[in-house]
Amino acid sequence: MRFHQTRNKNAPSLYTYRLTFATLATAVFIVSSITVLTVLPTLELFYPNLTTSNDAILSPSSSKSKPGGVFTNVLPSDWRGWLASHNGTTELNIQQIKKSSVQHHLEWGCGVSIPFLFETHQQPQSPIPSFNKTFFKAAHMDMSYVDGESHLREIKAYYLDQILQTNVVLPCSGYRLYHSQIVDADKWKAIENFIECVGKKNKTVVEGSMMLWMNDLNTIPKEKISEKISKEIYSSEDQQDERQSAMNYAIFHYIGACFKSPHNHFVHNGVSHKTYVAIDNDRCITPKAVSTNSSKWDTNKFAFWEKLVYKQICHVQHHQYPVVQVVLDATTSLSTKKRTTKISSRLWEDVQLDELSSVLVETEPETFLEIDERVNTLAEYIRENCPHEEEEKKVTFELGG
Repeated sequence: MRFHQTRNKNAPSLYTYRLTFATLATAVFIVSSITVLTVLPTLELFYPNLTTSNDAILSPSSSKSKPGGVFTNVLPSDWRGWLASHNGTTELNIQQIKKSSVQHHLEWGCGVSIPFLFETHQQPQSPIPSFNKTFFKAAHMDMSYVDGESHLREIKAYYLDQILQTNVVLPCSGYRLYHSQIVDADKWKAIENFIECVGKKNKTVVEGSMMLWMNDLNTIPKEKISEKISKEIYSSEDQQDERQSAMNYAIFHYIGACFKSPHNHFVHNGVSHKTYVAIDNDRCITPKAVSTNSSKWDTNKFAFWEKLVYKQICHVQHHQYPVVQVVLDATTSLSTKKRTTKISSRLWEDVQLDELSSVLVETEPETFLEIDERVNTLAEYIRENCPHEEEEKKVTFELGG
């Protein structure tokens, strides 16, 4: 692998497949260094479709002979807050340390990616510590090239996804990894060596992104995602849900200006249908100045999603896609002259609450306004070219939207 809230009941999203998410509704039980999972029953109140049959792997700790289990204690929507409350205080069980590969034409770059088991401190009422499976990334590269990678973009991508309500990005927030959290001195030394390009300032702490991980992800060609969107008639509700997931995935990659490699698109094969998942988002939120100086092959990585969105946006039921309403609400209609809150302003506010707020705000600030440009263009296209837009408003009203 390279370096890689308003909830609408009609919109398929990560809420659907977080039911099998390794760290949302699962408990992690470590046996001979193997992580196995179990469903957390109490989350059925938040996720009505959750049943034990949704999870492909059940932990022995969930069996009748071993009630209780080792339950995680974090919801995806609270990932940032949970991380902040444990920042620098929790031992991390490193599963693997991988040095990032730097493109040969980049002027400079370095980085490291690390899957972790994030152990919370044992509480008096909990006889066994709990674990969350996570993925840490610190990427420092020459960002004047389209294939430069940055953990800061990874973080911004999650906040953008939440604002758009496309819900295809796994929870990801800024994190400071401290030397004191890594018991094995050799492993910390390896981390230091892999980020040597940032100098000696990171002797005791490394800044990066921490993503709440999900098991059972598989790569999928982007053409397969396009095929799922282009097919307009489906025989079942599950197939419709899969199409909605694919369309949300495409909209996010367009508005988020993602320039991902072909192998960086993922799908989760759920019990009833597939859900498309955006990880390795360190090439999203790409500045226009960088992308316009790229090769045609690189430019096509983004153009693929742009063309797909504009081709299909008038052929989907807008009331099933909260992102459509978000886009329209964030732009000023000439007919209403209503005041709006731009996506850039909302994103700016969100990143300022992150652990790495200062550097997130200061790095590539032009990309905030460039997001607004794409949102404005899409909103204008919908208003002018989707003949059922007025009908959709009536449907939304009737559904209580």
